[in-house]
Amino acid sequence: MKSFLNVLIGCGLAIGMTQVQAEELTTFKEGKVALVDLNLKPTLSGKTMTEIESMLGTPDRKIPAVGQPPITRWQYANQTVYFEMDRVIHSVQH
Repeated sequence: MKSFLNVLIGCGLAIGMTQVQAEELTTFKEGKVALVDLNLKPTLSGKTMTEIESMLGTPDRKIPAVGQPPITRWQYANQTVYFEMDRVIHSVQH
């Protein structure tokens, strides 16, 4: 029974140590291409609308602010960026 338990623990450690690698090509508005490691998601939190537009270009859709404090959404092809006032509070890749 003890050896069976050791095998289960060993399998669990082997599975837990498996690492998934994911990369994608990102195209910037200037036409530059970069290989991005999706495991190292850059944070956009705290950046201004001006900084985001400079980094990502003009969004596909700007959804007007709602609520108090005002929350605005900018939709891009691969992500949505959420702003409180003019600062990023969250972004979701899709």
